[in-house]
Amino acid sequence: MAESQIKVSSIMFTDIVGYSRMVARDESHALKLLDEHNTLISKSIEGHNGHIIKFIGDSVFAQFEKPVEASHCA
Repeated sequence: MAESQIKVSSIMFTDIVGYSRMVARDESHALKLLDEHNTLISKSIEGHNGHIIKFIGDSVFAQFEKPVEASHCA
């Protein structure tokens, strides 16, 4: 019989409020802010023992093994 692959983890999903309006006003500036956001959030996620599953537009989908790590990161 195969060994169970069940894993407990905490998920964090972020979204930048008002990003679509920022893009409509000044796309170039909004993209620069998004790059800066992604750099900062990536460092925070990694610093709290998480890993990024996927970038989705202005959102980040990340996984942590412990809820307290996800909470501190957020």
